[in-house]
Amino acid sequence: METELIKEVKELIKIVDIKPNQNLLGLVVVLVSLGIAEYYNLCALFWLSAVASFAFVVSNIFTLVAYTVNYWNKKMKKQQ
Repeated sequence: METELIKEVKELIKIVDIKPNQNLLGLVVVLVSLGIAEYYNLCALFWLSAVASFAFVVSNIFTLVAYTVNYWNKKMKKQQ
C-alpha cells in the first residue's frame, strides 16, 4: 500500500541511479519532520527531530569517512 509520493521517489531513485543507505534515508525523514515541526510550531517534535537530526548527521559523517577510506584503499591496491 504505497502512496503516490513513495512511488515517485522510487522512480526518481531509479532514474538518477542513487543508492542511498539507511543513514541518509533516516536523515531525510528527520529533516522533513523538523520542517513540519517548524511549520506547525510543534515544540516537542521540533526538539525530538533536532536531536535525531544531529545523531543522523554524525552517523552520516562516519559513514562518509568509512566509504572514502574504503574507496582509497581499493584504488591504491589497483595501482600497485
